[in-house]
Amino acid sequence: GPWVHLAEQQLDKLGDKAPPDRQWQPVRQALKRARELHEQGRDKEAAAIVDALTELYRGDKQAEALIRESRP
Repeated sequence: GPWVHLAEQQLDKLGDKAPPDRQWQPVRQALKRARELHEQGRDKEAAAIVDALTELYRGDKQAEALIRESRP
């Protein structure tokens, strides 16, 4: 979906200069967006973002932890 594409673009832009935390920045931004959608009552859209991230980072312990933390 568009979020995955956006996250990849962000990573490309950051390149090698970025701090080690950089790989989680797009994840955090997407989760923040999902939280905003949830607060606006747009649960379906919020869930779609979280589901996409869950698929994308399946098996990645750190990402899975971030996603778990963010759930309302």
